[in-house]
Amino acid sequence: MALIGDVIQSARTLFPDQTPTLGPPTGLSSSVISDTSSTLPAGTYVVQVTQFNNWGESNPAVLSNAVVAANNDISVTGSLSYPTWQATHAYSLGAIIVPTTSNGHAYICIVAGTSAGSQPTFPTTPQGTVNDGGVVWQEYGSSLPTGITKYRVYFGITNPTAWVESTTLPVIVSSPGTAGTPPTRSSAYNPDADGLAVSAFTVFKWLTDGIRIGIRLAGGIRDITGIGSTNTQGMVQIPGQWVKFDGLWFDGYPMDMKNKRAFFYRNSVSALSAWFDMSVISNIQIAELWPQPNRTSGQTTLASSMSATATTASATSLSGFVLPFGLVSIGTEIMSYMSFTGNQLQGLVRGLAGTTIAAHAAGEPVVELNIRMSGLRFHGPALTPGMASQTLTLPDGWDSILENYLLSKFREAEQDRQSAQQLMDQFRADAQIWGRSNRSPGPNQILGPVEREVYGWGSYGGGGWLLP
Repeated sequence: MALIGDVIQSARTLFPDQTPTLGPPTGLSSSVISDTSSTLPAGTYVVQVTQFNNWGESNPAVLSNAVVAANNDISVTGSLSYPTWQATHAYSLGAIIVPTTSNGHAYICIVAGTSAGSQPTFPTTPQGTVNDGGVVWQEYGSSLPTGITKYRVYFGITNPTAWVESTTLPVIVSSPGTAGTPPTRSSAYNPDADGLAVSAFTVFKWLTDGIRIGIRLAGGIRDITGIGSTNTQGMVQIPGQWVKFDGLWFDGYPMDMKNKRAFFYRNSVSALSAWFDMSVISNIQIAELWPQPNRTSGQTTLASSMSATATTASATSLSGFVLPFGLVSIGTEIMSYMSFTGNQLQGLVRGLAGTTIAAHAAGEPVVELNIRMSGLRFHGPALTPGMASQTLTLPDGWDSILENYLLSKFREAEQDRQSAQQLMDQFRADAQIWGRSNRSPGPNQILGPVEREVYGWGSYGGGGWLLP
């Protein structure tokens, strides 16, 4: 699945108008620490460090030499380093540590207490927990700066000839490492930065426009979304923008798609909602339900933080959840869950309905989306600089379609109108071809049979209700 920055960097290569690259890491230092299990040969080591982002490796920063004796390691630390675990130590809620031997992860204290006399085996699965005496630790992800994916330490006597790497600080060198020398040029391009000819703002706007135009040409992207019901409330706003819906369920029961002329508006009738219609008010899409819902969906909060890669979520209480599997929103992100046990949602599929996959903090709202809708959507919010590391929520193949749009806009800026028009024609043709052949689901999408349909604005077709 492509990142937003992948599309931008690929297009900038064709312009050509590459962005600046990351410089060497700053704020790091090297030292020597004792380790009776070290296999690092004694000597005076040259130490250099590079940093990686999603697009490459920076030039190295040169640190002070490390004089290593027998049973010594080289430790590279910095301002983002967390303290290492200590035995029989009192830890307060929220304390963050790393294991005495780095495993690429940090851990946050979610139950305060005193640690055991020996270090536990720390889990590496996202949000995994482990008991440690009176303390409970939860996996906390990486401690690196935003946009940095790992550090690589090059080392050697006289010249650096080997390396080790880590996704957290400190980076410990305790063995001869992997053979390799530092790069002589940075390949860590930054898609969120300006190019020499075209600014980041302009390229992100071009990409937003290309996605919106392409999806309209293709007729929409198949996906699912959901809404949490409110007792006796028959009208509710639909998140996002949708071309049409062709599958609808309330509390797992199928709903029929009706014209609102069949609805009863004289007084409130509260039961399992069986009919659905969609209205457009200004630029807002509204779901109308009849009878009005007979319950409010389950609503709670996150009991602990969760990473952007987590597939489970711990809630304060799931007593209000009725569906054993279904859809849920955490913050503004929509997900599906396969089951729940106690207060834990399990088997999460992230970023449905074009929402952004993100980390979530304890206390964020968790809502059971018991009104489930399947259909074709437009794209989500505008893309802006700073989003390069986010996933492009489009099916496979759209990255190459969008490259033609971006290259067309660049040729237009160069006043090469003939080339710009040829590229734009190719973009339009590719988007329409994709739309005609869209018979398989993209990422986080579900494909199902189409029987009756309810249409939103700017759409076309037969067999459903066309909105005014």
